[in-house]
Amino acid sequence: MANLTLKSGTNVTLTEDSVNGTLTISATDTKYTIDSTLSSTSTNPVQNKAVYTALAGKQDKLTAGTGISISGNTISCTVSGGSGGNITVDSTMSSTSTNPVQNKVIYTALQNKQDKINYETWTFTTTSGTTVTKKVYIG
Repeated sequence: MANLTLKSGTNVTLTEDSVNGTLTISATDTKYTIDSTLSSTSTNPVQNKAVYTALAGKQDKLTAGTGISISGNTISCTVSGGSGGNITVDSTMSSTSTNPVQNKVIYTALQNKQDKINYETWTFTTTSGTTVTKKVYIG
């Protein structure tokens, strides 16, 4: 014999199976709502089976297949077919190309540009007494 302690707001259901000689006791707490589906807004607890179902619909890990290859930490893909065709990545800068360009090409192009020029504003007085303000570049 076992003791059953209930808290306020708990409903208990006793189900007797006379064929198997078992008694099933189930309890529900009416103070809390337990969601049966996942929600982006609910703060209620959620049923285990809802989480299981959601996870079962997700891919465990990325696997190689048609157009996808994996080597260590590198994932490569080949896109072909459809209206897009293959993707061409340019190895030089161009004023007319709409293709993506390699990172190292952009890096090299930026290395050949002048850094920001610093200047100070100086005010001069000419020998005739005229005041002139000019930007004097430093660096």
